[in-house]
Amino acid sequence: MAVEARPLNSTLQLTYDMGTDQEGKALSRRRSYSNVKVDAADQDVFDVAAVIYGLQTYPMSQIQVTDRKHLVNAE
Repeated sequence: MAVEARPLNSTLQLTYDMGTDQEGKALSRRRSYSNVKVDAADQDVFDVAAVIYGLQTYPMSQIQVTDRKHLVNAE
């Protein structure tokens, strides 16, 4: 049985370091941007994340992209 993966969409997630709480535990916040084009080049997505980061107050600790695919029987 052959399987075909059909891209659905991608989500860009940026994680920010918000400092620490009163007990010294690290705090972070994640912001998600949905409907990223599935065929967008990784460099382009990174460049957009860098522009968004430039508008923020807190340092960014992680850039993550999640791709969703629909798997179908290709027979």
